[in-house]
Amino acid sequence: MRPPSPYHSYEQISVMSKNQRRRDYLQNVRMIKILTTIPASICVFMALVYGIIGWLGIAETLYTHNRVSISVLGFLDFLVFAAATAAICIQGENRIVIPIAFLAYVLFDMLLHMKLSVILLAMLVYVFYASFKAARHEAEIDLLRQFDDFPFLNTSDDSELRTFRNDDVVRALEHTAVNSIHDTGPKPEIQRKEYTSRKW
Repeated sequence: MRPPSPYHSYEQISVMSKNQRRRDYLQNVRMIKILTTIPASICVFMALVYGIIGWLGIAETLYTHNRVSISVLGFLDFLVFAAATAAICIQGENRIVIPIAFLAYVLFDMLLHMKLSVILLAMLVYVFYASFKAARHEAEIDLLRQFDDFPFLNTSDDSELRTFRNDDVVRALEHTAVNSIHDTGPKPEIQRKEYTSRKW
């Protein structure tokens, strides 16, 4: 299978600024999370719906003393759907395995009930779509990893040296230095202190 193509080429990314690469990286990570968590949100909602249906069926059975056949097994479809899309984020290069596995589940359900569920068909289309899109975003992230400043954090010289400064103390020293320039009187001896703590 042909590897997925990223949204930008290496040449396009190489002319981007550091902030642009950072935004591109965060956008790709965010899109993968969205693609894989939307079905989980639907699954939680349907758990509430099917749970209410099940309790209503039990209540009606107790009230009428008749066995009411209200199936709540349809929730299993949403559970498998959420699990399949959640596995997409760790699919790696074998991105066709998860859609094929979900296709096998759809065929099994069709043979079991002798009809094709429209909901399952929509789920199958989404699994193929999410797998394809997530593979392209992962390819873009792999391309961004080739640059030395990945993940393109905004670091200063102090953070690179793992130095942590008290900004209030620094501003007070700068203010004192400015006042001492305009002071024509005798200059007291300034006691130098180390206001920078280094964590090596």
